[in-house]
Amino acid sequence: MKRIIVFLIPLIIFAKNPLAPKNFGFYSPTANSNDFQIGFWDLPKFDPLFSLPSLSKDLIIDSYPQDGLGYYLIQFNGPVYRYMVEEIRNLGVLTLGFHSRYLLIGKMDNKIKERVEKLPYIRWVGIYQPGYKFAQTILKDRESGILTLTLFYPEDLISAVNDLTNKDFKIIRYAQSEYFKVIEVEAKREDIPILASLPYIFSIEEWHPPELENANCQWVIQTWAQENRRIWEQGIYGVNEILGYTDTGLDILHWAFYDPNVSISDTGEYLNHRKVVFFKNWETYQRPSDPDGHGTHVGGTIGGNDSLMGGTNPNDGHSKGCRIGILAPIPQPTGWDLTGPFNKMTNWLRNPELKVYTISNSWWTGTMGQYTNASASVDIFSWVNKDVIIIKSCGNQGQSTQYRITEPGNSKSIIACGSLQNGLNSTVLSSYSSRGPAPDGRIKPDLCVPGEGIYSADAGTQNGYVSMSGTSMAAPAVNGACGLIRSYLKRGFYPSGVPNPDDSFPYISASLVKACLIVSCDPNIGNYVIPSEYVGWGRVNLDSVLYFATPVPDRRKLLLYDDTIGLRTGEYVEYEFEVNDNIPLRIAVVWTDTAAAPGANPALINNLDVLLTSPSGNFYKGNIYQNGQSVQNPTQPYDNINPLEVFRINQPELGRWNLKIMAQNVVTSIPQPYSVVITGGIQLRPRTGVRYLAHYLIDEPPMGNGDRILNPGEEVEIPTWFKNHNDYEVEGVKIYLRLRQPDTNVVILDSFKYFSSIAPFDSVFTGEDGFNIRVSENLPNGYSIPLVFSIEDTLDSIWESRLTLYVGTPILVNREVVVYDSPPNGNNNGRLDPNEIASLTIGIKNQGLGNGYNVYAVLKSLDERLIILDSIGIYDTIFKDSTKFNNQDKFVVQTLPNIPPETPIPCSLRIYSDQYIFSSYLTIVIGELRITDPIPDNASPIRYWAYDDVDSFYVECPDFEWVEIRGVGERLPISSDDQTIRIPLPFPIYYYGVRYSDSLSICGNGWISPIRTTSTVYTNQPLPDPTSTNPSAMICVNWDDLYPPTGNGIWFYYDTLNHRMILEWDSVHYYN
Repeated sequence: MKRIIVFLIPLIIFAKNPLAPKNFGFYSPTANSNDFQIGFWDLPKFDPLFSLPSLSKDLIIDSYPQDGLGYYLIQFNGPVYRYMVEEIRNLGVLTLGFHSRYLLIGKMDNKIKERVEKLPYIRWVGIYQPGYKFAQTILKDRESGILTLTLFYPEDLISAVNDLTNKDFKIIRYAQSEYFKVIEVEAKREDIPILASLPYIFSIEEWHPPELENANCQWVIQTWAQENRRIWEQGIYGVNEILGYTDTGLDILHWAFYDPNVSISDTGEYLNHRKVVFFKNWETYQRPSDPDGHGTHVGGTIGGNDSLMGGTNPNDGHSKGCRIGILAPIPQPTGWDLTGPFNKMTNWLRNPELKVYTISNSWWTGTMGQYTNASASVDIFSWVNKDVIIIKSCGNQGQSTQYRITEPGNSKSIIACGSLQNGLNSTVLSSYSSRGPAPDGRIKPDLCVPGEGIYSADAGTQNGYVSMSGTSMAAPAVNGACGLIRSYLKRGFYPSGVPNPDDSFPYISASLVKACLIVSCDPNIGNYVIPSEYVGWGRVNLDSVLYFATPVPDRRKLLLYDDTIGLRTGEYVEYEFEVNDNIPLRIAVVWTDTAAAPGANPALINNLDVLLTSPSGNFYKGNIYQNGQSVQNPTQPYDNINPLEVFRINQPELGRWNLKIMAQNVVTSIPQPYSVVITGGIQLRPRTGVRYLAHYLIDEPPMGNGDRILNPGEEVEIPTWFKNHNDYEVEGVKIYLRLRQPDTNVVILDSFKYFSSIAPFDSVFTGEDGFNIRVSENLPNGYSIPLVFSIEDTLDSIWESRLTLYVGTPILVNREVVVYDSPPNGNNNGRLDPNEIASLTIGIKNQGLGNGYNVYAVLKSLDERLIILDSIGIYDTIFKDSTKFNNQDKFVVQTLPNIPPETPIPCSLRIYSDQYIFSSYLTIVIGELRITDPIPDNASPIRYWAYDDVDSFYVECPDFEWVEIRGVGERLPISSDDQTIRIPLPFPIYYYGVRYSDSLSICGNGWISPIRTTSTVYTNQPLPDPTSTNPSAMICVNWDDLYPPTGNGIWFYYDTLNHRMILEWDSVHYYN
């Protein structure tokens, strides 16, 4: 019978990784005295057991009405274990997630609240007060503005919209995603207490439109040696990497991006384009272009390369061999929920292989120094997509005061980039670069790169280059650096320092790339001492982290480990490594934390503590620094606010070091993954003794299901190999298998094996009658079983080898959606359009350690405009690490005709596999904005976006109604030929979702525009792409060469009763 060898340790990257877990165990974590201090927005932090913040009477409620049903804060008395959360749920609490460290948000009534308060691990329970929902500075400098209202997720969005409308609030926009329900309203400052007191409101923020972060370097980030581009010289250019960004657009005709073999005429995906894999929009249509030039400059810095076109300009992008994907213009999602725009670049692609693994953002939301919806949404996206790196410019707000990092730069997972001067002056911080820290004291910015005087592609030119400055220019440089790190790992340079396809990383987490960047940082920037609220961890220098063996092996070596399974509260893991050279030792342990609530202070949810111990027993704690390096034997407590722990020791001791990573508080249902990166004078110490080598599992019926995986309730044989690493023969070898920690869920049934002798450097095998264990039923996926082999010989030598087995269950999550919309009920374009009946297949990925059997899923629409006709899809078996579609039993859906193009529809998917049930959410985008008519009339060539009766799929379009206003309204002073005037309006204009100012340009030639313009064009131009002298947003009601002095004039009327503006051209003649 053929047997399959399975190595069950947290993650085998490749057989030759010189860094691997040495020990695994359990401890009892405790809380620091300040752990119970909680904060909301800009309110002073407080310990609720001793005092509450001073709030006005209209922002406090003593109790909820009737049975007390409402939203409460539940504070634990220390580190949280998952059984605690499950016990609270079993009492009837509807949990919404953790606000901050030990603070759970839950919905319950008085009876349930009394039972919760009696639990031994609960410290305090209190009402989520109206005064906790917003920053006190909202609308402080102006009387009114737009506010973002985030709902408690169980609340009904439409009911909230209707209630606000009945209260005379003007609704601007509202939306629902998998994680947020948000409404934007116009309000005055005095309205805030009223809004905060509404029981369905979770948080309130001031909304601003986005702004670019340009204030008006190749060798620096590669080596910090003038003109030395060593990373490129090693053949690492970012080839096969796809890097993404959001910006104003991209000039696809510039030689840095142009492909003569693949034309780009519209938004979409371009599988074979040499540089641009997709140009996407979010809500607002923009053809592939760059009206501003900012996005072209940024794209050039990331990965521009003009050599294919014969160009020789030296200002190529950092990952000049990469391909790029762009979302333009800058997204302005409702409530600044960025999960939608980022999903569109990663998980909602029609070609999943075009997914980007980096997304940089050189703009801000208009808010700084707060952890807002924008930051929380970035952290949610990053938690779900742990292999996507999000990067942002830290802002151009200067250094006059603290807390000037612009949003969403205060996200825990985002890499916020400060700006330096360029070239030899890159030891100087740019005067405009925003100063941190984050509002809860986290280290921000994260790092710095040159962002001043950066030459890159100039939009509107064939191959011109222009200088720009700003942290806008720093973010794409870091994006390009991430591409080089990913390429280094993908090409298998680690650990040997030369490319080896067998060492290629199959998966690269964002935390691993971030750890590489942090470790690479050099601290020599002015007089700043790292970690710093001005420069973070320093200036990126990739040669300080990436090890190369040619032409001469680097003195500095590299160790890294990417643990994708992680740790739960009370677990620890240890690593050992040898230092044989006292050059500086740098270590970073980085993890991607889940989101906190907007306004949370502190924002860290899952906390890992890291302890580094030297050969002599001196110890160091992560992030505890003095004079730019780690403090020896510190008395301070462990860092409990940053999702990373970093060590720098300038003159390390020689010998064996120990790195211990401890899960102090992991509240999530899955363990907390992490990444380790170590650089310095590291030596690989040869192994000695008899050690565990490899094993596999046998779980044949009736004690197992035969899938070679340790499932709950199974009894398994463990055939095992052991190797003699000594240069002499060992005799009388006795091997005992034991638990490293008592565990009633595990029984060892066969614990002993004997070998008479093992030759030098030879291995032995137990045979199929190996060690034997049995595990309890109902164990979760990833449940760890720490084991130890105690090995003895006749000379009384004793060696130990540690092995950790993991219980495998399926973890089933949805992936991409494929649409089958064949006639007669669809138009066969491979996407869902309004008024279609189509079949769907949804990919389900098994990312657990066990196989999924008898799998089926139930699809539910959360929007009445998408009707599910067949809600059940059959999948049968989904093996671990595989994705399967329901091709044999598709879902069937119907879209109603009143859905505008590119409307995201939230859906839920409930997945069943034997005794397991998984609930997830997905978004199905209906329609797609195109430059051409979505449903061709076939009567003439398509020249513009036509809205007519033939386009029955798109009934959400401009509506024309004749209302006579001559004599009622005001005759406009347009009295000559080719004249355009501007009139004020009592409200702002929203044109295709874009907010314009409260005025309107009116041209006598029969068109209007929300853009301030003096254009008087009288000749019809193709839309939506008029000539460069004319506005891009035009409503062309009567566009022709008209002559207003003749006829009855042009009239304007504001209908206050129906809240509408009416314009009338009354019998205006043609010119001549």
